[in-house]
Amino acid sequence: LVCYHQGELRAAQDAWEKAQVICEQLGDHHRQSALVNNLSIIATEQGDYLGAQYYLQLGLELATTSGNLVGQGDIFINLGKNYHLQGELELARENLEQGLRIAELIGNRSSTAMAMIDLAENQKEQGNFERAQTLYSHALKIARENNLRYAECDALIGMAELLSTIRVKEAGQYGAEAVALAKEIQNPRFLERARAIVNYLDMPTTTNK
Repeated sequence: LVCYHQGELRAAQDAWEKAQVICEQLGDHHRQSALVNNLSIIATEQGDYLGAQYYLQLGLELATTSGNLVGQGDIFINLGKNYHLQGELELARENLEQGLRIAELIGNRSSTAMAMIDLAENQKEQGNFERAQTLYSHALKIARENNLRYAECDALIGMAELLSTIRVKEAGQYGAEAVALAKEIQNPRFLERARAIVNYLDMPTTTNK
């Protein structure tokens, strides 16, 4: 995890692969499913979507065998993200909706919010703007109620991007909030996206200086 957060993906992958082998030897399918899910994230970040899909399918089998509902929900969500990156929007929707159902069933608020955000992005790309807005709104409400700052920032940016061509003033307000929050949580990727949408909207704000 330390290597991953430092951006040393190769070292993180090596460590997780070794841990995964140990879990396999011990028959610890619960932890093994989490490890292969982590390996899928590295593969996705490296653009290896087929490799990520292999890890995710393996993780789903392990999570199902061990009765790990948290793992199943997260893996369905990541499968949805992976299909989305490959342009398979309907497969992405199906997996995201399944992950969302599981997250809601077990009361996993963090995964629920993230699944809604990813599903909103999927619906936006399919032209279902009303449903996308509803999903972003629900995700934002959950994030604020549960102090999920990263999910809150992600939802704010998504909402600003969604509304940028139809309700410019409202989009600018969401964008400005996102800039401020991205600075607060010190997330460069979110800050870059939030500033980009604010600049696109040409909404003067002290937060994007």
